[in-house]
Amino acid sequence: MTVPKVHVAAPLVAPYRFGAFSVVQFPAEVDTKSEAGLRWTSSACGTTVGVTSNPCVTDSDAAALTADTEFCQELTAEPFTVYTYAEDTLRRSDPDEVARRFSGAEQFGVEAQVFAALDAAVPAPVDVSTLGSGAEGVRLALAYVEQRLAELTKGDGIIWCDRFAGSVLGDHLRRDGGVARTQLGTPVVAAPGFSDYATDGVPTSVTFYATGPTVAYRSEVETLPALIPATNERATLVQRTYVIGWDCGAVGATVNLAAA
Repeated sequence: MTVPKVHVAAPLVAPYRFGAFSVVQFPAEVDTKSEAGLRWTSSACGTTVGVTSNPCVTDSDAAALTADTEFCQELTAEPFTVYTYAEDTLRRSDPDEVARRFSGAEQFGVEAQVFAALDAAVPAPVDVSTLGSGAEGVRLALAYVEQRLAELTKGDGIIWCDRFAGSVLGDHLRRDGGVARTQLGTPVVAAPGFSDYATDGVPTSVTFYATGPTVAYRSEVETLPALIPATNERATLVQRTYVIGWDCGAVGATVNLAAA
């Protein structure tokens, strides 16, 4: 006689360390900002300071600075929703289990959307393979985007790469609590999804992106029960709406790991 196996909760999946949630900070309050999209006026992206050889600032010096058309830019960010859905097969639609699956994979879903936005914002990352290949090329690509980020924002931003690149960088990154940082202190998100992989899973290139300071809001998590009319079975939907954008645009660099 075969004894039926006991159904138990699946192993708890904890979000991986040094992903987007380690760096992107969300305000404590929850409101409708995450549903309507965001717009804000940036004053950090153009020539925000001037230098003059005069002993003090003259009218012509001030006019040269305010003439910068990039000094104030209106920027926007659109909402997106991350969700997990399960129907009542093998008890998969139990709300607690679906919520646990959502919690474990939520960061991955957010990063997938951010990666797509970065790919659209920087369709042709600068190829820095001529500077070096292999592990040395990866380190030089990181250095390139960190330099460009400082030129872009005049301050701190975020560097985005995949976990392969983060592992290759090794001692070139340091831990600051739960945040990975470059040796110069720039926070780094290390997540799946940036490198180009061959069919055998071996990466052929590594890509880094860098963005200005991040604007981020999210709604509360919603757990919505449903009934499938065709089968009269239960289903569960867990979702949360996000808006994530960044100041001052984005830059990118890619390195061919096989470059000579």
